[in-house]
Amino acid sequence: MKRACPLPHALVLFLAVVTGCRENRTPTAIAEVTGPVTGIVDSTYTYTTSITDRDGDAVSYRFAWGDGDTSDWTELVPCDSPFYHMSHAWRTIDSFSVQAQVRDQHGATAEWSSPHVVTIGGPFTLRLADSIPVQAPIMLALAPQDDYMYASACCGMLYRVRLRDKQVDTLIPDWPPIYAVVLHPDGQRLYFAGNDRIGVMSVPEGALDTVLSIRGYCSCYAVMLPSGDQIYFTMTSSRSDTGKVVVLRTSDNRVVAELGGRNGCSRVAASPTGDNVYVTNLYDSSISVIRTSDNQEVAVVTLGACPYGIAAAPDGQSVYVACDDGNMRILDAARNAVVGSVPIGMLPTDLAVTPDGKYMFRIGYGRLNVAHLPDNEVVDSLGFSGNSGMMVFASSRNRVFIPNTYYRGIRIVDY
Repeated sequence: MKRACPLPHALVLFLAVVTGCRENRTPTAIAEVTGPVTGIVDSTYTYTTSITDRDGDAVSYRFAWGDGDTSDWTELVPCDSPFYHMSHAWRTIDSFSVQAQVRDQHGATAEWSSPHVVTIGGPFTLRLADSIPVQAPIMLALAPQDDYMYASACCGMLYRVRLRDKQVDTLIPDWPPIYAVVLHPDGQRLYFAGNDRIGVMSVPEGALDTVLSIRGYCSCYAVMLPSGDQIYFTMTSSRSDTGKVVVLRTSDNRVVAELGGRNGCSRVAASPTGDNVYVTNLYDSSISVIRTSDNQEVAVVTLGACPYGIAAAPDGQSVYVACDDGNMRILDAARNAVVGSVPIGMLPTDLAVTPDGKYMFRIGYGRLNVAHLPDNEVVDSLGFSGNSGMMVFASSRNRVFIPNTYYRGIRIVDY
């Protein structure tokens, strides 16, 4: 009987190629997972990835969510699908690493992708905690320890509120309408402005130290640089829509610059570093960017709609502007250019970013909405009647104070 002779190895490879047989190759490892980087517990978020199989095989995939939960393998899908996605909700507050993995129809499995880190925070709940009966408040200034709050009022009064018992004292009873009020970081000097004048007061004594004349102009709003060196007051002419920005140096309480020419300059915000100040030009539908080192206007950003509320992100990367077309413009602070627009609802009057940069408070059309940043997903809302001045956040707790100009009070909202 003849024995079968084994075929030479080279001949085996040749026959495999001729007959179309080949050795299966492992799919290419997933490069990255894309999706939200922040979120809140018990909310569902979707993550996406792309897959490549060098042999063109059908593939299945799965996600590991970093909380001990790994999804089942999906059904086989073509490897040339445009994207692959899966959703998950986390139940605890923490940071988690999301990864994805792919295997082909023959069972060959690639390595896990690089981690995509998502930080999950607690549930967000708004609660109207209290209100303070103050007539027609517009701007608020909080003392460094959150023990006192100062409120300007368009009825011509300046109020001091002792927050532990909400006692209200009138510091100025009979000025022209007082719109702007800011407190120096040392907590000892209060600056406020009304028609034709700027006042400087020692606090908490309430002694009026200085009055500066700014004839022919009505005060609007103001912002102090984080250093406390300069204050920027927006002013509008009492005879026309022409506006200007008055810059006050706090070391000697002198006006060191006046920048004019824009129509309806109103709301104002400073970058967290104090390098730039942003001014809304209501009737020009634009934003002026002022460089604070020499108080020069270095850019004018056209918005295409009238701007109202404005806020700079705490990380200094973005500036947010609420406009009368119901959209919020997002400005790249490095380029002074509009890079996005997000619908936020009609009649927006004010917006503010929480000190940690994670949430944005927006008031408009009878509601206070809170959106998670950077995805701008609304996480909670509260009915809010009336127009709002400029909101301020407490430094010692999750609390915001909202001046409700037409409803005669300051609302206190916890979150």
